[in-house]
Amino acid sequence: LFLQNFWAVLMLAAHTVGARAEPAPVIESSSDTDGTVAEHIPDWSYRGMLILAPMVRVNTLPFRLLAAECGADIVYSEELIDRSVLNCSRSLNSKLGTIDFRHPNGKLIFSTVPHERVAFQLGTANA
Repeated sequence: LFLQNFWAVLMLAAHTVGARAEPAPVIESSSDTDGTVAEHIPDWSYRGMLILAPMVRVNTLPFRLLAAECGADIVYSEELIDRSVLNCSRSLNSKLGTIDFRHPNGKLIFSTVPHERVAFQLGTANA
């Protein structure tokens, strides 16, 4: 399933190079006659989007920010292992303005900035 999703995103990115995305959908609320609120969530469309496909050991924060600056509408994080993420502690790095997730041994597992829109990939195994 992961490889199918990976190739789907890669092919989608290849077909949309140079295209621009439509604005993000807006969620509309309406009240029914009985007073309940119903939300209409528009269908998501990747048509015309420029997507940075997931790549191992490349999709670090600087690369993702550069891709977004160059026009990528969606960027993916590296695939992170759930057990590694569970052991992380979250901290604010005031020098860089980042939010860092570090393993107890000090190794940086994931880093982001408040304004980044990133698809966070999380992998797991039952072993």
